[in-house]
Amino acid sequence: MNWILGLERFAQRLGWRYPLLIVFLYTATFTVLFFTLPNPYDAQQLAFLPVALLAWYTGFPMGAVVGVLTLPFHTLLFNLLGAEGWNVALTGPGAINLVALFWIGCVIGGLRELRKQLARKIAQLEATRQHLSRSEARWRALFEAIPDSILRIGRNGTFLDFKASQDASVMMTPHFFLGKSIEEVLPAFAVEAARAIARALESGEVERFDYRLLVDGSERDYEAQIVAINDREVLSISRDITHRKRMEARLQSQLELETAIATVARTFLAQPDPDLSEILGLVAK
Repeated sequence: MNWILGLERFAQRLGWRYPLLIVFLYTATFTVLFFTLPNPYDAQQLAFLPVALLAWYTGFPMGAVVGVLTLPFHTLLFNLLGAEGWNVALTGPGAINLVALFWIGCVIGGLRELRKQLARKIAQLEATRQHLSRSEARWRALFEAIPDSILRIGRNGTFLDFKASQDASVMMTPHFFLGKSIEEVLPAFAVEAARAIARALESGEVERFDYRLLVDGSERDYEAQIVAINDREVLSISRDITHRKRMEARLQSQLELETAIATVARTFLAQPDPDLSEILGLVAK
């Protein structure tokens, strides 16, 4: 196989000079054999070699044309070397040689075309592979840059892949999720999660829902953003919102306290208590 590739490179370097070189070398060999063989007409027995070389170079259908052209070419050579007659190339086994050379040209030319198609297909596949490799590298870099947890979930709710959060305070290992179902990991939120997954697969839009997990002995709140990556799987980006939830609860408590104080103040101003007014007066003095 290596010698075939080497011959291809050699032919490509020579370009249009390659066929001329083959014809020249065969003509020289034919002339030597014509004068040295007992039967000069046997000189055309080596014609299969230049036909094969030229058919591999030109492909199909030119390979078949090369095989047919051996008849007039041999006739010309025989006449130049002293043998007369337009059909001299068909003398002896010449007719059989012509048919054989035609088929050799067809077969070798066809193989050359298959070789070209295979080379193009391999080049396309290699280009596709490189493109996919670059795309995978970009997506991998993007995923690694995202600080939140990333989960790949099947349509049936099974966790297929997991990338942990970069938050050092949240220790969740892959075995916490991988191979398990939503019912096992999030029993209290399984129905809501299944609905969000179904909506994401159906609409192609981003779906959100909040859930709570017991991690390292403490409850933590998460917000999941779910998006379909194909018709069978979704990607869930989960963000720890425990601090935000606690701040919201604290603000809500403070707001309720302020509302209660304001209500008491309005009630006092509307119906002042004499005893309380006397106490406030003493405090003011």
